[in-house]
Amino acid sequence: VSAQHVRLSVSDVLGREVAVLHNGEQRVGPHEARFEARGLAPGVYVVRLEAGGSVAVSRVTVAR
Repeated sequence: VSAQHVRLSVSDVLGREVAVLHNGEQRVGPHEARFEARGLAPGVYVVRLEAGGSVAVSRVTVAR
């Protein structure tokens, strides 16, 4: 597989999507994404990565 559909999104703890960092084809391999939290309230957010039929979820805390 040389490329697959990837979706990387950020939601608040209530499940409201606040950012989509990537949504499209991506070559297989390591990648980086930058999450600019300016404008978001301090708190916990959920980062969700969907790729190749797999899902990974992680939490990130925004502090001021």
